[in-house]
Amino acid sequence: MKEKGHARQEQDKMRLIEEASLSVSQKSEGSSAGESAEPTVLIDGQIEGHFSGAAERKRYKKGDLVGQCEILDVIGQGGMGCVYKAHDRVLDRIVALKTLTKQMSEESILRFQQEARSLSRLSNPNVVSVYQIGVTEEHIPYMMMEYVDGEPLSEIIARDAPLNPIWVGAMAVQLGNALDAVHSAGIIHRDLKPSNLIVSRNEKGVEILKVIDFGIAFYSTDEQRLTKAGAMLGTPLYMSPEQIVGGELHTTSDVYSMACILYEMFSGHPPYSGSRKEILDQHERAATPPLPKHAKRLQPLLDCAMRKDPSQRINSASKFATEMFKMILTSPKQMFLNAPSSLQANISRKIPGVEEQLPMIRMWAILALLIIAGPLLIRFLPKPYNFIVWLLLALGWLVTLYFAFRPPGARKV
Repeated sequence: MKEKGHARQEQDKMRLIEEASLSVSQKSEGSSAGESAEPTVLIDGQIEGHFSGAAERKRYKKGDLVGQCEILDVIGQGGMGCVYKAHDRVLDRIVALKTLTKQMSEESILRFQQEARSLSRLSNPNVVSVYQIGVTEEHIPYMMMEYVDGEPLSEIIARDAPLNPIWVGAMAVQLGNALDAVHSAGIIHRDLKPSNLIVSRNEKGVEILKVIDFGIAFYSTDEQRLTKAGAMLGTPLYMSPEQIVGGELHTTSDVYSMACILYEMFSGHPPYSGSRKEILDQHERAATPPLPKHAKRLQPLLDCAMRKDPSQRINSASKFATEMFKMILTSPKQMFLNAPSSLQANISRKIPGVEEQLPMIRMWAILALLIIAGPLLIRFLPKPYNFIVWLLLALGWLVTLYFAFRPPGARKV
């Protein structure tokens, strides 16, 4: 009886994988030319026999083949899966390959299927793209995705924070646009955190923020099968109060997490700290912590995004980000002056420190010296030389003023 029960469980798992592949394949065939391309499906070998043990043990190494891809390196490992850097031998491109590595329960397969579906419905420059899903010869589901050659925001914060508010605002606008696209597709990410945001550069050298890892995303049509009532999913440091109590999720749940991330970018640390229980309690009950002095002007907007009642928060991530960026660009503080009008500018991530401000100090010193020395030189030099002295002084003033007031966008990162 136990053997029959085990065999039935394995058959159910195989059916789920086949359904996942079939559903994406049918969507791909049925999509019109005007819609975003859905991922194709490749199945390697026959889907039969026992596979859960193989899935639990299998770790690919450099040179292994998975479908049409050759494994190059391990990018990262999570609770249920592993992500590899791989070479797509058919289209000759570098991709990211995500596989399930633990024993595959019905829930883990459904979540994997949900992530593929969620990402395949999105076409946004700030959201990672899915190219293909399938099953390996060892019967391990895999997902071929866009490879983002960049740096996690968590590492940027750890190294450079507190970050330049202008750079924070530019990244916030991109994150807001990505979340609005995700929310329009009926998806709530619910695991937004700095390590799930990658900052890379496009071919023009412009910094692009990408949202990754939709493994526990809330997807309206499938959620009843995946999450039990009252279950708490997410990362405690960035979880909204309604996530903590297992309540109904809203798009504003992601807005709350986004606000926590922005707070950390401004300050260098998450809004709440302590033990796991203390952090969760603070998210539920504590007031929004004060921003650092240089970002104080943004406090009312952050308070609005981090209200405990989701119905009272800003309901649009892009609106939240745009309002914040406008406030940053119109701030009277010196660090906000001469801000670039376009996000295409190369903006320094760091707040200028003493070392960064030394060139500016030198320029002002030279300008002061020219102003004082000019009249003295004219007074003591013969009159025939006065014109040359005035010409040199004027040229020196113009050069000094240019370097003193040129916009930050003209300076490379």
